[in-house]
Amino acid sequence: MTNADRVIVVTKQFDPVEFLGEDWSIWKGPIDGDGLSGDEDVDRRAQALTQIPVSSLVFKKYEGSGETKLRYLKATNYIRLSADVFLALWENYQRNRANSILEYLFEKKGIVYLDFLGTILRHPNGNRVMIYLLRSADGRWCWFCEWFIINLPIYRNFSFVVESGRLAS
Repeated sequence: MTNADRVIVVTKQFDPVEFLGEDWSIWKGPIDGDGLSGDEDVDRRAQALTQIPVSSLVFKKYEGSGETKLRYLKATNYIRLSADVFLALWENYQRNRANSILEYLFEKKGIVYLDFLGTILRHPNGNRVMIYLLRSADGRWCWFCEWFIINLPIYRNFSFVVESGRLAS
């Protein structure tokens, strides 16, 4: 299968309670609020995507981390990958392992990390967190939720986004 043939098919909406557990939610309102009221902090364009050709993914480097990186991406025209896309990739990996889209991205492009900044989550302790996928040294893909202020190099170097002009109409 070629890059042009690979498509991320989003069939389910990510439910934080179902996937992560009780008291998890999507962040609502401003970053300095409690995350419980206001508009959900999501990229609505990403939520509308049901099929994403792998060829439409853009590797976007950015020097910065956490909220600075998120503000930068929100100010661009790029569509930030949502937790719905995370769920589609995770379930594809669970079903297909070596033949999954994640393994394809690793084998063909050397990708070991994907964040999903199109959906900001609220941890039960009240922190803003992001969900991401990381390929471990033993070759397995794992998911994590991390607090935004963590300033490890992996978080500040890059994100994958969708360039809307590359999507088929």
